[in-house]
Amino acid sequence: MFLSRLDLQGFKSFAHGISLTFRPGITAIVGPNGSGKSNVAEAIRWALGEQSLKALRGKKSEDVIFAGSDKKARLGVAEVSLHLNNEDQRAPLPYSEVVLTRRVYRDGEGEYLLNHQATRLQDMQLLLAQANFGQRTYSVIGQGMIDSFLISSPQERKHLFDEAAGVRQFQLKKDQAVHKLAQAKENLAQGETLMVEIEPRLRSLTRQVRRLERREEVERQLHEQQRLYYGLQWQALHRQLEERQATHSSNDGRRGTIEHELSTIQDELEQIERERTGSEVFAELQKKYNRVLDQKNALLQEQSVVKGRLEVAVKEAGRGEVVYHQHRLQELKRALDRIQEELDVAEQMSQRIGTSVEREEKSKAALDQQFAALEQQLSQIEGHGTRQSLAAGKSALRRWQQKFRQWQKVLAAETVDLPALRQQANALAVELTTLLDQLDSAGSDETRSLVTLQRSALKLMAERQWAAERLAEARAERQRVHDHRQRLLDERERLGAEHEKLHQESSIQELAKTNPEEAYAAYAKQAKEIEQRIAALDETLTAAREEINNFNALETSKKDRLFTLQKAFRDSQQHLNHATTTVNGLRVQMAKLEQQIDDLKKEIRQAMSPEAVDLIAQAADQKLNGDVGRLAEEIGRLTHQLQLIGGIDQQVTDEYRSTNERWEFLSHQADDLRQAIASLEKAIDHLESTIKQRFDSAFKKINQEFHQYFRTLFSGGRAELALTQEVIQPEMEEGEEVSVPSEPPSGKNPGQKVITGIEIKATPPGKKLQSITMLSGGERALTSIALLCAIISNNPSPFVVLDEVDAALDEANSQRFAAILDHLAKKTQFLVITHNRATMEKSQILYGVTMGNDGVSQILSVKMEDAEAIIQKHGNR
Repeated sequence: MFLSRLDLQGFKSFAHGISLTFRPGITAIVGPNGSGKSNVAEAIRWALGEQSLKALRGKKSEDVIFAGSDKKARLGVAEVSLHLNNEDQRAPLPYSEVVLTRRVYRDGEGEYLLNHQATRLQDMQLLLAQANFGQRTYSVIGQGMIDSFLISSPQERKHLFDEAAGVRQFQLKKDQAVHKLAQAKENLAQGETLMVEIEPRLRSLTRQVRRLERREEVERQLHEQQRLYYGLQWQALHRQLEERQATHSSNDGRRGTIEHELSTIQDELEQIERERTGSEVFAELQKKYNRVLDQKNALLQEQSVVKGRLEVAVKEAGRGEVVYHQHRLQELKRALDRIQEELDVAEQMSQRIGTSVEREEKSKAALDQQFAALEQQLSQIEGHGTRQSLAAGKSALRRWQQKFRQWQKVLAAETVDLPALRQQANALAVELTTLLDQLDSAGSDETRSLVTLQRSALKLMAERQWAAERLAEARAERQRVHDHRQRLLDERERLGAEHEKLHQESSIQELAKTNPEEAYAAYAKQAKEIEQRIAALDETLTAAREEINNFNALETSKKDRLFTLQKAFRDSQQHLNHATTTVNGLRVQMAKLEQQIDDLKKEIRQAMSPEAVDLIAQAADQKLNGDVGRLAEEIGRLTHQLQLIGGIDQQVTDEYRSTNERWEFLSHQADDLRQAIASLEKAIDHLESTIKQRFDSAFKKINQEFHQYFRTLFSGGRAELALTQEVIQPEMEEGEEVSVPSEPPSGKNPGQKVITGIEIKATPPGKKLQSITMLSGGERALTSIALLCAIISNNPSPFVVLDEVDAALDEANSQRFAAILDHLAKKTQFLVITHNRATMEKSQILYGVTMGNDGVSQILSVKMEDAEAIIQKHGNR
C-alpha cells in the first residue's frame, strides 16, 4: 500500500484545487520559507484524523480554511483527499484503491468520507491502525517533532512504540472489549439491584393470597373508630367556626361605629372647607378698609381744592412760600400717621404669633423628650431576646423598623412644603399600623409588651408630626409679619427725616401771626369742616382695623379647631385600620376553618362513604369522648392490618403473576450477562497476551536496528532502549499510601509487573554521557533520526511524511541520512519536505511550492529521471 495521490481544495494557503501524484520511493517537496511546504504535511496529518489544532498550527477548526488575502476572498470550505493504492489488500477492504476524505466548513461542521461514503472517525482510526498508520504515529513527522522523540516522557514514548510494534489495532479492540465489559458489569449490577428490590414484593404478594382471617371484624372496628374520630374533628371545627363568627360580628360592629365617627369628623372637615377661607374674609375686610380710605382720600382731594383757593388768597396777600411748606408738612404728617397705624396692627399680630410659636415649640420639645424615653425602652426590650420569640413575624419586624426609621427621617427634614410632608407621613403611618397588626397576630405572649410600646411610639410620632406642622405654619406667619413690619419701619424713618427738615425751615407760629383777609377766612372755615369729616373717617378706619384684628384671632381659633379635628381623624383612621385588619384576619381564619371542614368532608367520603358525612353531621349534637391522637393511631393500625390482609382479587393475582415473570426474566438476563463477562475477560486476556508477545518481539528488533543506525550516523558509539516497569500494588486500607502506576492496564493482577515507559540511552563515540539531555542539538537530531529509522525498518508504515527533519544536519550527516532514506525506501514510501541537496538527489519526484502576491500556494513538479534524461541529451546548462 502506498499514497498514490493527494487532492487539496481550500486547505490553508492552497486556495485552488491541486493534485499531487506520488509513486513508491522518495518524493521531495522543496520551496522557499513561507511558501506553504509544511501545509502539505499538515494536510495529510489532518486527513488522517488529527484532532489537535495545536499540531496544525491553529486555534479554531476554521483556521485550516483559506483565510483570504488582499487579492483573493476567503473560502468557506476546506477538503483534503488521500488516494491509497490497496492492491496488496493491506487495508481490510475489498477495494484496490481507498480514498480517505476529510471536509470542514467555516461554521464548524465537518465530515469524514471513506470512498465517498460518510463514515465515523472511530471506524476510520481502526482501519488506519489495521493498515499500520494513523495521525498519532510516526507516519507524519512535522517540524520540531523529530526532537520530541527524545524529550518526551517514557510514558509518551510507550504510546509511540505501541503503534510502532503494530499492536495499535489490538489495543483498540481491547479498549472496546474493556468498555463492553464495564457496561456488562454495570447492567448486571442494575439487574441484581432490581432483583433485590423485587424479591421482598414477591414474598409479600405470596403471603397476601393466604391472609383472609379477621377481615370483617377489623373492618367493623375501623368503621367505629373512624366515626368517633371524624365526629370529634367535626365538632371541634364547627365550634371554632362559631367562635370566630361571633368575634367577627363584634369587631365588625365596632368597625361600623368607628366608620360612623370617621364620617362625622369628615363631614365637619368638609364643612370647614366649604366655608370661605381665611384669605377671602381677610380680603373682604381689607376691601371695606380700602373703601373708607378712598372716601377719606376724596375728602382730602376736596380739601386740597379748598386749600388751593386759600393759597390763591394767601399768594395775593404775599404768603406763597409759607403755603408750600405748610402743604408739604401736612402730607408728611398724614403718611406718618398711616404708617403708625399699620405698625400698631403688625405689632399686635407679631406678639400673638410669637406666643403661638413659643407654645408650639414647648409642645414639640415635650413630645421629643417622651419619644426619646420610649425609644430607649424599645431598644432595651429588643436587645433582651424578645426578637427571638418572633418566629413568624421576623420579616414584619424588620419591615416595621425600616418604615419607622424612614418616618423619623421625614419628620426630621426641615422643609416648608407642608402638603408633601403631610402626604408622606400619612402613607408611612398607614404602613406602620398594618405591620404592627401583623406583628401582633404573629407574635407570642412574650412580644405583647414590645408591640404595645411600638404602638405608643407610633402614636407619639403622629403627635410629633402634627406639632411639627403647626410649628412650621406659625414660624412662616411670624416671618411674614416681621418682613412687613420691617418695611413699615424703613418707610417711617425716611418720611420722618423729611418732616424734621421742613419743620426746621419754617415755623408754624410765623404762619399763625399773619392775618388773613376776608376771603381767606371763608376758605379756612370750609377747610376746617372738611378736616372734621376726615376725622370721622379716621374713626371708621380705626374700627375697620379692630375688625381685622378680631378676624385674626377668630382665624387662629379655627386653625386650632382644624388641628383638633385632624388629630381626631387620624386617631379614628388608625383605629379603623386596626379594626379592619382584625376583621380581615377573622375572615381569613373563618375561610381556613371552612376549607378544613370541606377537606374533612372529602376525607370522610374517601375513608368511609358519601353517606357517612350526613350521619356524622346529624350526630354533631351528641356528646363524644375520645382522644383524637389515640384514635388516629388506632385507625392507622387497623388500616395497616387491612392492608396486610389484603384481598384475593384479579388485580392482586395479576400483580403476582407479572412480578414473578419479571423475576424470572431478570434471572435469565443475569445469567447471560455473567457468561458474556466471562467471555469478554477471556478475550481481553488473549488480546493482552498477543499485544505483549508482539511488543516484546518488535521492541527487541527496534532496539537492534536503533543501535545499528546510531552507529551508522555517528560512525560509532552506542545506543539502546530500556523498558521501565512498575508493580501493580494491591488495594490498601483507607489512610495507607502506596505507589501505583499512572495508568495500570485493565485486567492485571496485583503484584504483576507492567511496562509503563521506555528510556533511551545514547552515547556518541568519544563521549561518556549520563543522560540524553546532554546531547547537542545536532546529536539529538541524529539520535531521533536513528530511532525513527529503526521503527520504520521494523514495522514500515505505508508511507512516511518527513517535514524538514534534516534541517539540523550538516553536509556529511545529510548525505548519511539520504543514504538511509534511499535504503528504507525499499520498504516504505517517503514524502520529504527538505532544503538539503543530498535528500533531493535521492528523490524520484521533485515538487516545488511557490507563493504569488495573492497569497496562494502553487505547485511545480519535476520527475528526476526525466530531468536526468534531458541533461544527458542536451547537457548541463
